[in-house]
Amino acid sequence: MELSTENLKLLKGRDESELWELAAALLQLQHVIFRLEANETDPAVLGILAKRALSAGRELDAVLAILEEILPDEE
Repeated sequence: MELSTENLKLLKGRDESELWELAAALLQLQHVIFRLEANETDPAVLGILAKRALSAGRELDAVLAILEEILPDEE
């Protein structure tokens, strides 16, 4: 699953709990990819895994930015 910029923009209207679930899933995906990378020796596979981990990180950053926008400020 790779979320495009357009898809991420559509998430702004979603329920906060759904966004937190998505953030958790992306973090878990990234963690699993890192574990797979640790035991991989094939440079081609490592490249694919690294690319996907970076993509998941960008997606996670975007979801967290949306959450930051919709969460009330505590002052």
